[in-house]
Amino acid sequence: RRVHGETVTELSTMAVPAETSTEEVARVVAAVAAKAQEWHDLDSSVKLGYLAQIRNNLEESLDTWMADSAKGHGYDISNPAHGHLVAETLLKGPCVFGSWINSFIEVYTALAKTGKPPAPMSVRKTPSGHVAATVFPANIRETIFGGGLKAEVYIESDKVEQTLPADSPAGLVGVLCAGNFEAPTDVLHVLFLQNQVVVAKSNPVNAHVANVIARVYQPLIAAGYLAYVHGGVEVGKTLTSHPAVDRLLLTGSCKSYDVIMWGATEAERQANKKAGTPLFSKPFDAELGSVNPYIIVPGTWSDSELEAHAQQLASFKMFNDSHICASPQVIITAKCWPQREKFLNRVRELLTAYPGTLAYYPHCEKSYAANLKILGGDTVCQKKELFAGKQLNPLFATGLPQDHFLTQNEAFCPVLGEIALDVPTATSDFLAAAVKFVNTGCWGSLTVTLIVDPRVQKANKVILEQAVDDLKFGAISINHGAINHPIFGQLNWGAYPRHPAEDIQSGAGKIGNCYLFKHATKCVTWGPFTHPGQFKIPSDAPARLKRDQIFARYSVGPSMLRLTRLLAVVLTGL
Repeated sequence: RRVHGETVTELSTMAVPAETSTEEVARVVAAVAAKAQEWHDLDSSVKLGYLAQIRNNLEESLDTWMADSAKGHGYDISNPAHGHLVAETLLKGPCVFGSWINSFIEVYTALAKTGKPPAPMSVRKTPSGHVAATVFPANIRETIFGGGLKAEVYIESDKVEQTLPADSPAGLVGVLCAGNFEAPTDVLHVLFLQNQVVVAKSNPVNAHVANVIARVYQPLIAAGYLAYVHGGVEVGKTLTSHPAVDRLLLTGSCKSYDVIMWGATEAERQANKKAGTPLFSKPFDAELGSVNPYIIVPGTWSDSELEAHAQQLASFKMFNDSHICASPQVIITAKCWPQREKFLNRVRELLTAYPGTLAYYPHCEKSYAANLKILGGDTVCQKKELFAGKQLNPLFATGLPQDHFLTQNEAFCPVLGEIALDVPTATSDFLAAAVKFVNTGCWGSLTVTLIVDPRVQKANKVILEQAVDDLKFGAISINHGAINHPIFGQLNWGAYPRHPAEDIQSGAGKIGNCYLFKHATKCVTWGPFTHPGQFKIPSDAPARLKRDQIFARYSVGPSMLRLTRLLAVVLTGL
């Protein structure tokens, strides 16, 4: 069968798994825990073989994954008007997962041959005296694919040191999976970088892809190194409280973290925080949310440059209907930037023109209603209706005060606000004020993006590098968009290490960093100001789906042939 121009070999056979009984959860945990030492001691070449099998299974399951995810969300794969939404299921699932698997294969190939992870492409000193290690691009294919993108891991040390998976102790990690993001990169990280076995609880919101993910991971499941359990709160409680669980990894919200760590009721949480008596005393890693500042550094932009960045911001905001922990929420501008009003007006027009989306995440309408009440009805960007009664029209407010509700509360729905700093437009003045504000005045530390034109960059290289060094965020992007960072297994993903358990905000711990650098605190991507693959609002939904189907094939099995096909569709649309 062909779907919008691309051959689809198999369509949805979606079935939501039955809830796992608490007795079965306990049995599964004990069984997987018994395999922890065996997994820990397996030779790198054997684990490399598992990664190759997982990649093959993923390639064979691409069409099923897309169809199951689309059906589970409520998208019609045969409806051309839904093409941009079906495409999103590929981007937040197989594309990210395939990219990570290939990064891990690169690392395990090196481990099997040399006993060491790959060395970085280059290393440089940062203004603070620490080092930044370049991890992308690693070869000519990645150079062409990246189109000028460079990715670095910042290391809080004056030298590069790398660890080994074998350095971690054997153990079992309970993984509480995300509901808004389908790529099981958390499980991959624990198994192959932490070198520990996993019992993962699928999120009910993503239960529609649980079976296809199990099919992809089947070699590890069959060998007993990985198991999935399914269900709600009681299943989660049984997993997190099991004595054989040595560590937890949660992808979710700070509210979920607080319930597990401090208690089910607000009174219990406050009492335990005050007394310093957490309910979970073992290591607890958490990948949580943020308001993700988006800093527009003043410059003189051409009309085409302004259009490109308005398109990119609107697209990032509306991806997955903003049900993304890295979704930009707070724009930072200079009040007296001459192009400020023109840029903001164009963003508003594009939010209004964005094709229909579906508000599928549970309870997102409550957050939306709270923000609408605060911001007012005149901030609504009325879109074309695609899902009657299930669509949240974007809210976009400008000129907000620095202490506004939006800077302190993650919306997790299509809400965007602008803070205009009343400072000179000189790069040194603006960046000093912007960095101080986002570090101290914005909730969370997951991502921050800076948009800087090449003329400003060239004239202020030292100032920009100092600003990047000073930013206390886990993922920092110049022009590329930090929302894209999760596609790179080479980069570390998670909060900057500055949140105590009592006020966890964006979380603690990281996943990724597959080159296994010690003391990695944040990662930075440096991208060109404009490029042909820059995100735009999907004016042609079937064409967007066709492009992302080709991208998915490339992500899972990267080759020069598939890259040529991808470049052709990006550059020509054919």
